[in-house]
Amino acid sequence: MDATGKHPERERDENGNPRVSAEAAPETGPRNPFVSRDYRAWLTASVVTALGVGIQIVTVPLFIRDRVEPDERAAGIAGALIIQTLPGVFLTLLGGVIADRIEPRLLLFRA
Repeated sequence: MDATGKHPERERDENGNPRVSAEAAPETGPRNPFVSRDYRAWLTASVVTALGVGIQIVTVPLFIRDRVEPDERAAGIAGALIIQTLPGVFLTLLGGVIADRIEPRLLLFRA
């Protein structure tokens, strides 16, 4: 602000955008995401989750195969896979309804 309490007119470039000094300009170029502790924690959790889901996809049919009579295996494995899929389907639909009703900034803040 100047002596009158008003903001001075900023210098503008040829496109009419305000000029930013080199000290105030943000860094450009690639950044290393592994520097961030939050990113490393998120990546670790994502890898552990993916491994768990992958192991579950293989082991549940094997578990059912070993404990169910041969003529009931197909129905048992199909039932188990359907039961594993249903929560994701219903929670995705519920999440979509919630996302439509909540302000986007608030939703991103809580996520």
